Amino acid sequence: MDAWLVALAIVVGFLLLLLLLPVEVAFQIDASEGLRGQLKVRWLLGLVRLHKRFAGDRGRRRGPEGAPEPARKRGRARSRRGPAALLAALRESAFRQRVRRFAGDLLAAAHLRQFRLRARLGLGDPADTGCLWALVGPLSAWARTLRAADVRIDPDFADAVFELQTEGRMRLIPLQLVLLAIGFVLSPPSIQAWRTLRAGHG
Repeated sequence: MDAWLVALAIVVGFLLLLLLLPVEVAFQIDASEGLRGQLKVRWLLGLVRLHKRFAGDRGRRRGPEGAPEPARKRGRARSRRGPAALLAALRESAFRQRVRRFAGDLLAAAHLRQFRLRARLGLGDPADTGCLWALVGPLSAWARTLRAADVRIDPDFADAVFELQTEGRMRLIPLQLVLLAIGFVLSPPSIQAWRTLRAGHG
């Protein structure tokens, strides 16, 4: 029995050691008309390297004359049941504050060396967009104060739109991210928000 405990302790210690080794990440993403970009990962002092390029198309629908239908119009035709449940969760002040804190902790833990982000967000309804901006706006203002960050996020209160261009380099500690994620998921505001989401999908 003691041998099993020793073996388990060795395995757990080895996994923790791996999670403590920093991961260097460089990325470039453009999600304006589709999803394309590249991701570079370097881990274990360069023994593990990953370079991934990706590209995708939103699969635009065709209008009556064969012209592509704008993404912002398509957004209005989609079911709003899921987004409505998410917005209901975001209307809870405690959950919004917890999300902002989590996002801030992630940015702090990312050890940014370079970060640039340009985004435009809109949900097609001024009230819904305002609810989303109550979360994103303060986070955007805080991100602009970071030394290595160049962040600009604009709300669009007229249309349903999502435009994003971002690139950056960062140094992550996996164990730190895991602990932050566990703390966020198990926090009372997150649990209450999950119940709200389930009720909205039910």
